[in-house]
Parts: sequence; C-alpha cells; structure tokens
Amino acid sequence: MNDNPNNQIVSDLTPGLLKAKWDSITIVAGQIADEVDIKSDGLGGNFRKQALAVSQFFRGDCKFQDALNQSCVLAIANPLARMIDESKDGEASQSDLATAVHLGLCTLSRHGSNHRNLFRIFLYPIMLTYFVGLGGIFVSHFVLLPFTEMFAEFGITLPLVTSWVLSVGYLVRTYTMTILMVLFGLPPLFWLINWIGQKKREPGMSRFDLMLATQRPTVARWLLHVSLLMEAGESWADSIQRASAASGKTWIKRRAAAHARNLESESLEASRSFFDQKKFAMADTAILAMHSRGQVTLLQQVATWYRDTSANILEWIVQMLIPVYVFAILFGVFVLVLSMFAPLFSIFSGLTGGGPGGFF
Repeated sequence: MNDNPNNQIVSDLTPGLLKAKWDSITIVAGQIADEVDIKSDGLGGNFRKQALAVSQFFRGDCKFQDALNQSCVLAIANPLARMIDESKDGEASQSDLATAVHLGLCTLSRHGSNHRNLFRIFLYPIMLTYFVGLGGIFVSHFVLLPFTEMFAEFGITLPLVTSWVLSVGYLVRTYTMTILMVLFGLPPLFWLINWIGQKKREPGMSRFDLMLATQRPTVARWLLHVSLLMEAGESWADSIQRASAASGKTWIKRRAAAHARNLESESLEASRSFFDQKKFAMADTAILAMHSRGQVTLLQQVATWYRDTSANILEWIVQMLIPVYVFAILFGVFVLVLSMFAPLFSIFSGLTGGGPGGFF
C-alpha cells in the first residue's frame, strides 16, 4: 500500500519506534501501572475509566498488538518509548516513568474523554421526569380520587377536560405498580445494558455513548487514535486502517477501505480528501498534512475541536429543551387545576340557586 502521497519531506517520526522499544516497556510494566494508579487517584468519570484501563493493561499480558488498539495505552507508551530511545543505557528510569505517565494523562485529559458524561448532561431532564412520574401517582391517589368520589356524589355532568383528567387518573391508579417498576427499574436496566460487552468497547465509552454518538465524536475518537498510532511509528496508511478497524463504526471502515483502494489505484481523489464531506474539511486537511510530529499535534487539536463542538451542540439542545419541558409541566398543572374547579362552579351555582346570595 502506498503511503501518503503528500509526504515527500523526510518525517521526524521514527518508524516502528514503539515496537522496537516494547520489550523495554514491558520490563517496567508493573511500575507504569503503579504510577498510573498514584497519579489518577481522585479522578472521576470517563477519565478515571481510561486510567484504570491503562493500569489493567500493564498489569496483564501487555501485548503490543493490543496496545495499538487502545488510545489510552498509546498516550502513555509513546512518550515513554521516546525517552527510552533517547536515554544512554536504553532503559527507562523512574523519572522517565513519572514523566511519561504525566504526559499521557495530560493527553487523555485534553483529548481522551471523547464524549462528555451523558448522565451529567441529561441529569436535570431525568430528575424532572422522575418528579413528574411520582407527582402524577401522588395526585391520582390523593387528589383526583377524592374529587372523583365527590363529583359522583353530586351527580353532575362533567366537562370534557375534567372527564379526560379523571380517566387518566384512573389509569395511573390502576397501573401504579407498573409505573413504579418502570421508574425504579430503568436505572439497573441501563446499567445492565451498559455492562454487557464493556470489554469490547473503548475504555471510558459507555454503550449509550456509542449509541448516541453522531459523526463528529466518532471522527474525534478516530483522529486521536490515528495521531497516536503515527506517533508510535506506524505508517500513515497503516494508522488509518487500524484506527478505522478499531472505531467500531461501519461508515468509517467503508470510507477507509475506499480510501485504500484509491491509494492503490493512485487516484487523485485520495490526495485531496478522506471523508469527502464539507463538515470534515478540517479533518481532511489534518490527515493529508506532512507526516511529522507537527501532523500528530494537528490531528489531536482537530480531534479536540470536533469533540468539544459535538458536546456543546448536545448540551445546547438539552438546555433549549428544558424550558419547553418545564412549560409543559406548568401547563399540565394548569389543566389539572382548571379541570378540577370547572365542575365546582356548577356545584356552587346549584347550591346558591343560580344567583348571588343563595347561601344566605
């Protein structure tokens, strides 16, 4: 397979650097894991999950091919490989370990958390949903039921909106246990769904992250992986193919396969774009830059930009929907109050003889 057609200048990235230094890295794998545990103590969220994944990896088999499929491992292994390469004795010192872990965690903090915590984004709507559900059960049992008995005792014709609200209250009372089971059964169900297949996913990514991930966060994760593979000394073409295979997204794999075919046929399209979409023009520019350490930095910066814009768009949509949600709740309360007081006006009118002063 041909390499990047634009890479005519000699690269400052050492080919196969990580593979050449992998044996030296495995010798100090346990120390790397200890250093990661110390420096990641107190972290939370996806960042913490990635740090734990790195620690578990270096305490396990530490296979080179497995490391190439995990961005969080590459983020720490790459700087350590460079330090070993530059050391006089070809071994990693304790200072090198601490520095490499620090640099790797800094990389993960800037780029590794590819999709923000969905629970944090949707926490307020989720709490409102639980409030509405539990509030609806309370109202149906302790408000609507007494009104239903009172209206039946007076035997008056109820307005349409009142009949509808009382019917909804009857359904809620009938299926109260089912509603409670759904409300309190969803959290463990979501946890179970997220737990299934977690070892096959990228560390720090939940199943719901992947389900809700649009093209932008997917491209952000992909760009980060490509940049770290290139920094590890993998070729431009191999980095793209490996990162595409590990992305878990069919459309990325198809695009990579098409791009590889274009390269093999020396098509001019391959030299101009990878995604061939206007919204990913910045990614195409970074991918087709000169194969160098500067390209690695550029790829990571573009990955951060796509990740942040995607998360900001999602948060903006949620923030826009919250006022609509609150307005719908207030409107529902208004309809409830109106439906309960509308028949009372008829009852009061009958008790007063249809005019003022009836009680006197």
